[in-house]
Amino acid sequence: MLMIPESWVFDQRIMTLMLECDPLVQHYRTFFDQLDWSVVPEPAVDPSRPGRRGHPKRASIKALLIKVCEGFEYVSQLRRFLLRHPLLVLEIGFRPVLNWQNPYGFEIEKTVPTAHRLGDYQRDLDHRILQDLFATTVWISTCTPYPRSER
Repeated sequence: MLMIPESWVFDQRIMTLMLECDPLVQHYRTFFDQLDWSVVPEPAVDPSRPGRRGHPKRASIKALLIKVCEGFEYVSQLRRFLLRHPLLVLEIGFRPVLNWQNPYGFEIEKTVPTAHRLGDYQRDLDHRILQDLFATTVWISTCTPYPRSER
């Protein structure tokens, strides 16, 4: 489920159109649509635990796949890339820290996990999840970086 925030600059219709028209978003949407995300477990929502929920596992895995596809060696490079592409951050499913005064309706710096947190997730990721995710897919040929000249 994609949550498009409210913005004083862009209304919901415009935000939806921007997501549909952004070539980078479309590139990764096509790539991620080829994978079986049903194998990625998401913890059940516990209503007895108030407060902000963490990001979905799928969002973190997608971010790490972008790291591989873009050829980044470090998660800090990935984070800088995501900070420059707020529509991609929404597309991959990070839960936005809403702020309607920002152009895209959320605070990108607070939404994208820190490089340290992304590194922890990369280190702790159960590789069996990745094996299951790619079990029916030959992904090497589709994991091409978005053309650098158009970033």
